[in-house]
Amino acid sequence: MQEQQRGSLAIAGLSIENLDRAGAEPTRESLRDALENTKDWPTALGPPGTTVSFSPDRHDLFFSADEVVLREIANGQYGPPIRQ
Repeated sequence: MQEQQRGSLAIAGLSIENLDRAGAEPTRESLRDALENTKDWPTALGPPGTTVSFSPDRHDLFFSADEVVLREIANGQYGPPIRQ
C-alpha cells in the first residue's frame, strides 16, 4: 500500500467515526460538534501512540509536518514508522 493511501485511510476512518457520532441525519453543526469532541483518537500518521484531538479552538489535525510519520497497519496493529 502506498504511503498516500495509508494517510487517506487514516483520515477516512476519522471522518467515518465522526459522521457516525454526528447522528442519523448529520448537519454541518452536528459534524462540527462531533469533530470538536474528538479526543485522543489513535492514528497511524505519527510515531507509535500518536493520537489527535480537536476542540472549538483546535481544528488542525497536526501542528507541523514534523508530527507526521507514516506507519503500516498489519493485522489490526500499527507497525513501525515507514522510512523513506
